[in-house]
Order: sequence, then C-alpha cells, then structure tokens
Amino acid sequence: MHIAFLSTIISAGALAFLTALFSVEARRGERFLPRAREAFDRGVVWFFDLVQRGVCFLEKDIIRFSVHYIFHGVLRFFQEVLRVLDRHVGKLIHVNRSIATKERRQSDPSTQLGRIAEHKASVALSDEEKKEYKERSIGTRL
Repeated sequence: MHIAFLSTIISAGALAFLTALFSVEARRGERFLPRAREAFDRGVVWFFDLVQRGVCFLEKDIIRFSVHYIFHGVLRFFQEVLRVLDRHVGKLIHVNRSIATKERRQSDPSTQLGRIAEHKASVALSDEEKKEYKERSIGTRL
C-alpha cells in the first residue's frame, strides 16, 4: 500500500474513534479514564509548546538564512559573469597575440638564419684584411 493511502485510513479511523469517544463522554457527562486523559493532555500541551518555541527560533533564523541564500545567489551570479568575461578576454588575448605575431612576421620578413647571414656579411673581412691576416698567421708558424 502507498503511504498516503495508509495514512488516510489511519486518520479516518482515528477521527471515527475520537468522534465516538467524545459522543459517549458527552452522554455520560464525564470523561473516560480521566487521569490518563489529563496526562495525555499535559503531554500534548508540552509537545506543542516545544514546537512553538522551535518555530519562533526558526523564524528568526529563516530571515538570516534567506539573506545568506540571496547573498550567495548574487555572488554566484557575479562569479558566472566574471567567468564569461574571463573566457572572452582570453579569446581576445589569443586573437591579439596571433595578429601581433602575423604583423611582426610581415614587417620583418627575415628569419634568424637570414639575420645571421647579414651579420656575417657586415663583419666579414675584406680581401686585403684576409690576405694580411693570412700572411701574419703563416709568419708566426715558422
């Protein structure tokens, strides 16, 4: 059986029992098992006082929890906004870096080997300097 159906049956039975009990007590003019009923009434009053105190305590905390929950929601929203902005800025940086690299290559078409060759040509010895250096080195070996 489903719990809802079972609880409906139990509630209907309890209602029928209490209705019959109260009608019998009303005809007799006195309560049935008065000491037990007074103890039960005290227990019910104690339980509902406890529940009422708990509800008052929770009412105070519910406001605080609600403020915290709303604050966390706002912070989560800002976190998502910042995450999206971070992604877009990262993509822009990547695009900008590739454009800058492309521009640098177009403005300076020489490669590292080309720059080495240019340097070698600029510091190369002239024919006269080579001849002079050769004569000096041969003369020092003898």
